[in-house]
Amino acid sequence: MMDFTDIFDDPELRTVFGLSRITVTVDDTGRTSRAAAESTLTGIILPATDRELERLAEGDRSSEVVAVYSQTPLTSGTDELAPDEITWRERTYRVRQVQDWTTPAGYCLALAVSIDLHGREVEA
Repeated sequence: MMDFTDIFDDPELRTVFGLSRITVTVDDTGRTSRAAAESTLTGIILPATDRELERLAEGDRSSEVVAVYSQTPLTSGTDELAPDEITWRERTYRVRQVQDWTTPAGYCLALAVSIDLHGREVEA
């Protein structure tokens, strides 16, 4: 099995980003509450490739999408957890799809879509 730890230790590739892991609970009256646990992780964040974009729903492809490589497993949501939110370079991204390779290869690949209201700046 390949060892990817050297890649995650490379100062030219790794970056620091924020992670919001949001727990969702429903009380007896049906009201939903959310509680976020904030943490800081290191990993590698790159623009999503065309091939990775094809795996997303069509509506997500029009937003800015990044590929997040992390040694910490990320989630696109479960019954108890909302999708993880990544904060990087003053933008927030919501995890849409995860490939968890932490057991065999030591990393997780997540595709995350920008949820910021402002779009990309366009040069005139």
